Amino acid sequence: MKFVRILALAFVTTLAVPASAEWTKTESHEYSAKTSLKITEPANAPNAKVTVTIGNETKEESLPAIFSLPDTDAYIPVKVVAADGDVWTGKVEVKAHKQTVLQLTHVAKGAPAAAAPGHKYIGRFENATNLCSANDRVDKFVAMRDGKVAYESPIGPNKVQHNIELEAGTYTIRIFRGGIFVKALDLNVTKDGWVFRYGC
Repeated sequence: MKFVRILALAFVTTLAVPASAEWTKTESHEYSAKTSLKITEPANAPNAKVTVTIGNETKEESLPAIFSLPDTDAYIPVKVVAADGDVWTGKVEVKAHKQTVLQLTHVAKGAPAAAAPGHKYIGRFENATNLCSANDRVDKFVAMRDGKVAYESPIGPNKVQHNIELEAGTYTIRIFRGGIFVKALDLNVTKDGWVFRYGC
């Protein structure tokens, strides 16, 4: 009698499972006569909406948006919903007589994994146009790299934005006055303590 051996072959298929959505957050505070919360449109997430709770009142807006707040220190509950349904929630610290700027970056579900980030170095922006004529004063710096916004800072004359972290590399800093582009200058980030200063 012949015995026929039947071999069962197991085929294992590896399925790529989409990664969960990821959010990164940056906050900054600038002096203002009135307390407010500014939330920019999240990078990589156009058409996002935001809900904020101020006391017993809940407000919903499309991003970007600015919310007027009472002139007191507080933590404001914020919920941001991307167009694909991904959600970021958290409490944002606001300070009296300052505009708090919340910037979020969103990586959608199923998006290709990003390359490992490079080493970051901490530095600052300085706006020295307080010594310039009124027409030459500026109020915003935007750090661009590879055609994308790496960091955005509303910063008035005679103001300094500390503790900015940027990856090592060369950036183009776009300078604005009242929302109008003024000029662009290069910034090379190679170590902690870098400074970008603009003035007359």
